[in-house]
Amino acid sequence: MIALAEKVYEDAPDLPTENKIRLIDRLSHSTNLPTQTDIDEAWSKEVEARSLNLGNGTSKLI
Repeated sequence: MIALAEKVYEDAPDLPTENKIRLIDRLSHSTNLPTQTDIDEAWSKEVEARSLNLGNGTSKLI
């Protein structure tokens, strides 16, 4: 498996940009880590919740 990873490392720089992006996307999804979209969505929800708390007086700005 290490030899396969090394082969990918060696060959990846020579791929066309579209293929590099597809490879990056597939690898990042396979890690089950949050994607930038997931992170952006979580921050959006947090900002909305904080805004609501400020609006209804349950939170105060310092």
